[in-house]
Amino acid sequence: MDSQAYRPVILFLNGEYWGIHNIRERYDRHYLDRVYGIEPGNIDFWRLRTPYNPHTPKGHDGRWRWMLFYVDYAFGLTRRNFYMIEWLNQKRKDHWSIRIIGSLLESEMFRHAFINRIADHLNSAFSPERVRYYIDSLGRAIEPGTLECCRDGRRRLPVPSGGR
Repeated sequence: MDSQAYRPVILFLNGEYWGIHNIRERYDRHYLDRVYGIEPGNIDFWRLRTPYNPHTPKGHDGRWRWMLFYVDYAFGLTRRNFYMIEWLNQKRKDHWSIRIIGSLLESEMFRHAFINRIADHLNSAFSPERVRYYIDSLGRAIEPGTLECCRDGRRRLPVPSGGR
């Protein structure tokens, strides 16, 4: 699964603190060429038009690839109690974002395998303790860059002696 490269930065505009922002790699028509050296005309959705070959470099093996984008729903940023399976089962089968998974979930065999796989991940890779640890590590990585003036609620940098 691909995800966008990013770098957190502290943004000041005209000396005013605007917070921590993420500079993200663009998912655009040049992404696959830039990251994998695959020309845009040789792609179906995100699968190189080539027979499956497990001995080729990542992205060139002919398997379907997912590009992770916009995961705000996953952390409840849009709704406090959000249930993905319930959302998928609503009348959205024709929406582009769930067309593939919606069709796959119509198969009872796939649906049971999917639910079991998700349950396994929720109890291991996405356990609350592991996710909190990961999120805390991201916070620790940017914490040294926060300035004292920003921690106490002021938004302006002190003017250096001698004025501007």
